[in-house]
Amino acid sequence: RPTPTIDNRQSTKMVSTIIPFILMYLFFLVNTLPIMIEAIHLDIHIPLESPLIEHIVLESNAKDSINTPLRSTRSSCLYDESMRLNTRLKQTFNDYEIIDFESLHIPHITLYLTDFNVTVDNDDGGNSSDSNNHYSMESFLLAIREAVDVLPSCTITIISTRLIGDYAMIDVQYTPCLQQLSDSVVNATLKYVSRPSVVPLWVYNLPEPMRSDKLDMIQKYNSPNVFSGFDNPHITVGYFPDSAENKQTEIITETLATLNDQIPTVCESMGDTIAVGVVGNQGGTVLKGSILSQALLTPSAVEC
Repeated sequence: RPTPTIDNRQSTKMVSTIIPFILMYLFFLVNTLPIMIEAIHLDIHIPLESPLIEHIVLESNAKDSINTPLRSTRSSCLYDESMRLNTRLKQTFNDYEIIDFESLHIPHITLYLTDFNVTVDNDDGGNSSDSNNHYSMESFLLAIREAVDVLPSCTITIISTRLIGDYAMIDVQYTPCLQQLSDSVVNATLKYVSRPSVVPLWVYNLPEPMRSDKLDMIQKYNSPNVFSGFDNPHITVGYFPDSAENKQTEIITETLATLNDQIPTVCESMGDTIAVGVVGNQGGTVLKGSILSQALLTPSAVEC
């Protein structure tokens, strides 16, 4: 049986058909690459460690910013317990546990975690965006500071530890004060959020109606854990990739239960700082040395 062949005319026709598709694909890459590169994964959060550093903080009655040393909350119970649990998990599971508060990551409570279209070289003065919808970092950080400028600090209380998927967490008490902080930073930064929204794989495994609720939040805010979804504030103290597949779930849960029994009966601290930091690729938590901005909340002796 003769082998089929393609003559020159057929070959030319195939090439002429394929080339437009190649050109369209290259055009797509060139036009979307800046968006892909410049969207930054940021965590707006309450740090449990606020070292005394010189930082620009806006005063409500001041025209310009001033350099003010931030208060230190490093000696708090929440910070101490977060460090203790992370250290013990690292000692028990070695390199299998990814989060490292000693040298790589920062213990914190997330208020809003998503991708933002902000750049450090867009000096447009603040509120306008360029042709790719990228805003200046200065404008973005200013929006956060102004949003929290008059909000009170929050009392944060530990409830217990648990393993959710591959993440070891310390759950903290939900309060209207924490909800107000999260709502405020989401509303202030929504226009900076990168689109289209990206759905985390774990959301598809949720039961209904929770799955639909989370998908709706992601569509609107590019995050499943804001507004009505901000119902489980927590501190992530460990990350174990593919824990179920590696048959580690039971031993991790047992280890957390033992560590939980050692937490003081009453363990609470004052969350008095809002920070913005870059999130690492592994473990999805804030990297040390990545803090872009910190702002003090109004001191409050009473929970709002």
